[in-house]
Amino acid sequence: MFGEYSNIAIRGIVSVVPTTNIENLDCESDELSLKKIKKQIKLTGIERRRVLSGVQTASDLATKAAEKLINELKWDKDSIKFIIYVTQAPDLEIPSTALLIQKRLQIGTDCLAFDVNLGCSGYVAGIQIAAGLIHEIGGRALLLAADGRSDSKRQNAADYLLFGNAGTATAIETEEQHTLMYQQQSDGSRWQTIYRELGGSTVMDGNAVFAFTINDVADCIKQTMEHFSLNIDDIDYFAFHQGQKMIIDNLAEICGIPLNKMLYSLKNYGNTSCASIPLSICDDVRKIKPQRQVRMYLCGFGVGLSWGSNIFKMDTDHIMEIHESNIHYTD
Repeated sequence: MFGEYSNIAIRGIVSVVPTTNIENLDCESDELSLKKIKKQIKLTGIERRRVLSGVQTASDLATKAAEKLINELKWDKDSIKFIIYVTQAPDLEIPSTALLIQKRLQIGTDCLAFDVNLGCSGYVAGIQIAAGLIHEIGGRALLLAADGRSDSKRQNAADYLLFGNAGTATAIETEEQHTLMYQQQSDGSRWQTIYRELGGSTVMDGNAVFAFTINDVADCIKQTMEHFSLNIDDIDYFAFHQGQKMIIDNLAEICGIPLNKMLYSLKNYGNTSCASIPLSICDDVRKIKPQRQVRMYLCGFGVGLSWGSNIFKMDTDHIMEIHESNIHYTD
């Protein structure tokens, strides 16, 4: 599925991580030898991670990011018509956690708030959803992406070294002479590649995920560039979902993308699921900021299986450096 929306702008991005930092080299145990940890770090590129502690949740991080972004942009809260929260770790089964966030932010009732249950492709899908709603109805949207599953429910000990937590907020509104191009695909026939039963642990076929990425996702990136008549030189920066550095670097090589155009966050934050793309943009903000405006290519891929891309130009004024917080909202 290819498409585009005219007059849609990404206005700002804020990312917030927990204060608790875990060094992977300090995670030696009976199940994880130091030799195995070093091998894992070399493969994944993940040296440390930020993780939730105590009662803090993913939505706490997303709410804090949204507060900072609203203040940064000086938005009138009544102008926010949509709150879209992408997560696989909601606070409640019902209602949508987006409604709790709406209450915390003190945004009025003239607003549609809902959750989207998508993983690593969720951010790019969320941008498309927000753009479609704004295009038809008007107003402004807050796209929040955060995940915070417990490390205790992983398929094996090595998985513990992969995952971190983060919450992000992205502001989207109408603005002339801005175009959002997108591509989305899903393949439910391969749902068992990555899944988690209710109350269970995440199960992943690593070989199948790798094959999916370097074949389907790589082909899709090349097809998307061709569909929109773009070449690598037309894109300033590429931000892909951060699963493993080996996978990202392979994608870049297959697609002919120079590594200096790639944005990374996994070294210090790990795999943060749907938050990984905006987190990477904020983590590399000093690299981006010298340019007043940049054209971004975003690509998310994972559980579903699902994958997609967004291409847009963005002013860099309101891309903020990563914040940390131990806040917990008592609702």
